[in-house]
Amino acid sequence: MLLSKIIADGIRRLAAAGRIAPTFAAFGRLVGASPDLARKWATGERYPSEAELRKLARVLRLPDWYLAMAIVAERSSLPGLRRLARALLRAGPRFDARSLARLSEAAEIAHALEQVARAIRDAARQLRALEAKLARLEKLAARRRAR
Repeated sequence: MLLSKIIADGIRRLAAAGRIAPTFAAFGRLVGASPDLARKWATGERYPSEAELRKLARVLRLPDWYLAMAIVAERSSLPGLRRLARALLRAGPRFDARSLARLSEAAEIAHALEQVARAIRDAARQLRALEAKLARLEKLAARRRAR
């Protein structure tokens, strides 16, 4: 629940600075969302869309990539990508822009690899199903020849 922690901390910071009351309703108004949606973001029940993520980043005064990395760290099916995202989060939101550009390219490659891995898993699943079907057909043909 990294993103929800970042959002909850942001709400506390905004409230401490006197920018908002410490409520989901006040935070929701600030980012243009309903109180219920703001609560779901802060409790981890729902992830923001890309447009909502940009609004959150602007209001929380954090780079949008930082919030996106929190989502990647929580949701990616690739352990290596999750570790990379967590490392970026530990480095903090003021990470060097050039290094971030290189890591962004690496993240895009990792995302593409994740899609390839998913396609390979799907193809393997389909192959197993076809092999099982072929085995059944071979048994049926053997029984017919035996008659």
